[in-house]
Parts: sequence; C-alpha cells; structure tokens
Amino acid sequence: MNEVSPFVSEFIATMFLLFFGNGIGMAIKLKKHFNPNSDARGITCFAWGIAVMFGGYIGYATNGMMNPIITLSQLFATEISIHTACICIAAQFLGAFIGSLLAYAMYQQDFHEHVAQEIKLTVFATSLAKETKLASFSALAISSFAFIFTLTVFTHMPDRLPQQFMPVITGVLVSLIGLSAGSSEGYPVNPARDWGPRFAHWILPIPNKGSSQWGYAWITLCAPVLGTFIAFLLYQGLFY
Repeated sequence: MNEVSPFVSEFIATMFLLFFGNGIGMAIKLKKHFNPNSDARGITCFAWGIAVMFGGYIGYATNGMMNPIITLSQLFATEISIHTACICIAAQFLGAFIGSLLAYAMYQQDFHEHVAQEIKLTVFATSLAKETKLASFSALAISSFAFIFTLTVFTHMPDRLPQQFMPVITGVLVSLIGLSAGSSEGYPVNPARDWGPRFAHWILPIPNKGSSQWGYAWITLCAPVLGTFIAFLLYQGLFY
C-alpha cells in the first residue's frame, strides 16, 4: 500500500467523520414528525462514536486524529512537529467542511420552510445552550479537558492495547463525552467539527436558515484549546 501524506489522511478521515456525523443529525432532525423536545441523544452519541471509529481507521496514516485538539495535544507532547500539526489541522477543517457539504447534498430536499431555524443550524454545528457565553465556555473547556486527559492517559499506558484498537477506544470515549456532556453544548469538543460545518451552513442557499451564530463560534474554538492545554499540564504534572 502506498504511503499516504498527513494532509490526505486527515482530510479524508475528517470528511467521512462529518459525512456520517452530520448525516446522522439530518436523518433524525429533518423529518417532518421530529419532536424538538424528544431525546434522540442516546442514538446520536452512539452513532457519532461509530463515525469516529471508522474515521480513525480511514485515517490510519496519522492514527486518525480528525480533531485539532488531539493534534495540539500531540504537539504539546512533542510527538509531532509544528509543520505536521499545521498541515493536519488545516486538513481537518477542510475535510469537515467538505464532509458537511456531502451530507447536505443527500438531504438538500429536506431543508424545507417548516424546519425550525435552530434545527437547520444544529444539524451542521452547535448553538448556544447555556444562558451565558461564560457558562458555555466553561462547559466546553471542562468537557474538552476530560476528553483529552482521558485519551492521553490511555494512549500512554505501559500495557495499553495495540494501536489498531485505538479508533475503537476513541469512538467509545466520544460516545461517553456526548452522553455525559453532550446535553450541555452538543459535540464541539472538536473545533473542526464545529467550524467546518458552520461555514457550510453560512454559505449554502438553505431557505429561511437564520443566523450561523458566528458570535458564539469563537467559544467552540478557544474553550477546547484551553481545556487541552490544562489537560496536558495536569498529565505532565502527575505522570512526569
């Protein structure tokens, strides 16, 4: 098998992650009989975990990071270079954008006027779920901290499972984060997963789509980065 570049690996993996992930949301929320008050979180979290697992296998060349904060955690630990990190992060954002476009192409005819504006946004990206932006920032920083710290501890265990099992572990962890913290702010522990589809929502000709909420989007970028940095510092302090 030919060697795959980091950019191609992360781009393809993240593209399929968002194709599957956003497709899940669109399949559930765009149905005419969907009840916004229903709790479809369980199946959504489970399905996102599977999407992460298969994305991890697709992006085998870079161990399927698909998430800028995972890339940053490896950069902080000097496991990858700044050059590689920048290439991977750029690929992740671009892949997330293209993947969300592919999902939209499948469900384009379902974005009718009767669908609420909030749903038209949340099938792409996340929206403000707390009463204040400070509360949202705190929720995202904490959930990102928990995600990165747990993943870092597991990947550096002396007797951890072989590398080929890591996509499964990451997928299970993503489902767990969604179940424990997803009702708070959705799944924005991945900035690429939020910003790429949000940009797609912004440029697509969706009828009566409303705002893309760029005034909130900075939180989904800065809070996960802060949580990642704190997780790295704590891990270094405890284990080194």
